[in-house]
Amino acid sequence: MRSFQLLLALGALALALLTASAFLGGWTQPFEIFSHFRLYYLFAGAGVGIALLGLKQWRAAALATIVVATNAIAIAASVNFNEPSADAEAQPTRVIWANLLRRQDALEAIAALARAEHADIVTLT
Repeated sequence: MRSFQLLLALGALALALLTASAFLGGWTQPFEIFSHFRLYYLFAGAGVGIALLGLKQWRAAALATIVVATNAIAIAASVNFNEPSADAEAQPTRVIWANLLRRQDALEAIAALARAEHADIVTLT
């Protein structure tokens, strides 16, 4: 039973470290990956926290609660609850993409299409 308590406490610590490292996402690449798993950290922290509360491990359960709260706040801050408003003056962006395969006639056809459609972006591959 003692090893299970220790395992859960280490799990709470690992979740806390993963949550903390997710805040370093803007700094460098390996940490950016951790920020994509916040929802999983939240649910894992809740499960570990409930198990620790059942085992009366108050300090480790408090750490798991901090993990849940931190991830919930970070997730809520990134969610947009407002409906996007349509701008009456907004114009659609016209994008033309073509794979030309080194053919001059294809390039001329795409150029004519881009001029006729008033394309904003023309991408050639």
